[in-house]
Amino acid sequence: MTDQRFRVGLIGYGRSGRDIHARTVKRLDKFFEIAAVSDTNENRRAQASAENDCPVYADYREMAARDDIDLYVNTAFSNLHVPISVDLLRRNKAVLCEKPLTNSMKEFEELASAIKETGSFFTSFHNLRYEPVFVKLREWLASGLIGEPLQITMTANSFHRRWDWASMRSKGGGILMMLGVHYLDLALQLAGADYSPDVTCCMKHRGIGDADNYAKVLLTSESGPSIDIECSYFDAFPRPRYHVQGTHGTILCTESKIEARYYDPSVVIPIEPTDEPLQNEEGNPTFCREQLPMETKTWEHNQSLYKISFNTYYERLYEALAGRGAMPVTLDELRQQVNILETCYRDAKF
Repeated sequence: MTDQRFRVGLIGYGRSGRDIHARTVKRLDKFFEIAAVSDTNENRRAQASAENDCPVYADYREMAARDDIDLYVNTAFSNLHVPISVDLLRRNKAVLCEKPLTNSMKEFEELASAIKETGSFFTSFHNLRYEPVFVKLREWLASGLIGEPLQITMTANSFHRRWDWASMRSKGGGILMMLGVHYLDLALQLAGADYSPDVTCCMKHRGIGDADNYAKVLLTSESGPSIDIECSYFDAFPRPRYHVQGTHGTILCTESKIEARYYDPSVVIPIEPTDEPLQNEEGNPTFCREQLPMETKTWEHNQSLYKISFNTYYERLYEALAGRGAMPVTLDELRQQVNILETCYRDAKF
């Protein structure tokens, strides 16, 4: 493809369709333009028409009948992400699907078959890969700053009630699918494509709706790091987002700051284990004590992590659509996620 502005058809004009995707498309108007919007809600159709000066449709299939739209962005309810995407793919349309994709491997393989059979473009929206602190975290880990990562802890906690469709199982809601899937994606980015862990999950529902509003996922592997993901709407004292323990140090991240405490093993005297009782200079029993030459490294930013991550994702998306860059999120990466999510929900007892 040559350079062009890709024409976008938005499916859904709610919080995601309007507030994330439409606004990002408008910011990156040298790459994209909104060509049409569909929404089942009459008020949102009127709003989409007024704000974008474009045709609107009550049924996405009417919009999909057009031949002048380059990319369809699927922001329908989560339970419709795969069915609508498969329908579009079988119409030979290019698709960007909001997360979460699904927690069913059967449904995922139906999607994968449609992609293989049609050769159509498909990717999913995992923008947090491009938030500044996570990008810096990947850089520091890749550099070997803290040695081998042993445990990756990711926390997505807050204290509030949620009563919209995301609190309902029938719509594909639940905190693990709506929020935790972001952090599962990030953790798997750090663990690598070959990471095949044992999965333990605890999910709970309390209060409004019937979907999970607390989830703890523990992934363990003999050859890779342990991964601990916690998502809760019941934490009034939330911890930092990312906490990585390594053989030579630790990295701690908030939304705007990353800090590492570590030592350089090349400047430390090697120690061999001993089965002899330890004693101090006076000959008294003592504990293993030393002062490692710990160093501190910090980095922070004051930008909107969401705007940066949205823009960067769409810039990568543009390059992929133009045939010049890699897919922002690949099918194999999504398969790795869905396989874990299926185990979590299959074993859920909430």
